[in-house]
Amino acid sequence: MLLVTGFFDLYIRENNNIYKRDSKTYIDNFINLTSIIKNYKIIVYLDNTLISYNNILSKIKNVEIKYISINNLPLYKYLKKIYECNLCQPYFNINKYTPLYSIIVNSKFYLLKLAIEEYKNESCFSWIDFGCMYYNYLRKYFNENDIEPPIKYKIRLCIKDELYSNDKNIEYYFNNTPKVSGVFFSGYSEQLLDLYNFVNKIYLYFINTKRLIFEEHILGYYASINYNNCQIIFGSNFEALLNIKKIKNNNSDTYIIFLKTFRNRNNRDPEINEIPEGLKHLTFMNNFKY
Repeated sequence: MLLVTGFFDLYIRENNNIYKRDSKTYIDNFINLTSIIKNYKIIVYLDNTLISYNNILSKIKNVEIKYISINNLPLYKYLKKIYECNLCQPYFNINKYTPLYSIIVNSKFYLLKLAIEEYKNESCFSWIDFGCMYYNYLRKYFNENDIEPPIKYKIRLCIKDELYSNDKNIEYYFNNTPKVSGVFFSGYSEQLLDLYNFVNKIYLYFINTKRLIFEEHILGYYASINYNNCQIIFGSNFEALLNIKKIKNNNSDTYIIFLKTFRNRNNRDPEINEIPEGLKHLTFMNNFKY
């Protein structure tokens, strides 16, 4: 499995936006990540304005840097149109969830596509956010043994709350809280390329209707309508990397999220054989009241 990530410096591009962390903070967080992940190769698509960090990053043995201009992201050509869009949720902080930010987070799938096309001998890829080690508790509790390749031919997604019922369309996701984390997701080449096309089509549809949507909304919709083709990691923590640890440690809240999702989709409680193996011992939890 090849790990893929990317980073573009929005702090400078948005005139030292206080709602964005500066590039040094991101670089330091990434170095923290590489102190934990040593056995997986990490491909980094890095803003070409940050080449001054090359001396530091090039010394990390399992990291390969690919410098890229933000202008070369296919979505960047829509920037003017995106500035005319309204945010998907009224409570979103307009200083954080900016047009440029939307381009960057929705370009994760394009960067994965670049890696898939270049590293043809690899079949499995995982996206991991460049700055995910910003939180101290992640550095404290996460370790490399917590990640592994997904089930073959499935997209692995980390659910941070119960999925909506599968009769909800993308418009519903646009107006409601995202249920899937965009921090860490995985899959095999063909499925990830299909995911790229899926996300791109929806993002362009929304900006053509002057609305700004983010990758976590689209991933939640994808998980709902492609549920049987996904490997779902349940866990109520915002950070996907800890969700993986939660399911491995069989935390009870993962069962609750699974149960709510199952009910949303099936209008009934699951039978024992429908419960993920790692959660079966927690079935006593279904006497909880929701």
